Amino acid sequence: MIERVGAALDTMPTFVEDFDRESISDDDVSCFGNSTAQMAYIQRIAKKGEVSLVMKHFAVYYYMVKHSLENVLILEDDAAFFHSDWAGENSLYQQIMKDLPADYDMIFFSCELA
Repeated sequence: MIERVGAALDTMPTFVEDFDRESISDDDVSCFGNSTAQMAYIQRIAKKGEVSLVMKHFAVYYYMVKHSLENVLILEDDAAFFHSDWAGENSLYQQIMKDLPADYDMIFFSCELA
């Protein structure tokens, strides 16, 4: 990922390596969410992998606030870049970012692999 992000975005990624599914306990999971509400809404208790992912995203949000970051690209550890130019001034990514409303919250980039 270091090489992929460096080549596509010309930057060094920051990794969230805490809160892996294997390292959180059942007590961590029970403290994290309201199991009654989960049962009412999704008819089951959140799994450790789901709780892990949410905790990692909260860690990213905390990092953003702490470092006064407004735009952050969150990637999975197996992300791939199908366009070679993300950082260039006229890249598709830069055009999308320029066209977003000032009060946007989130944009989701995805591609279906055939």
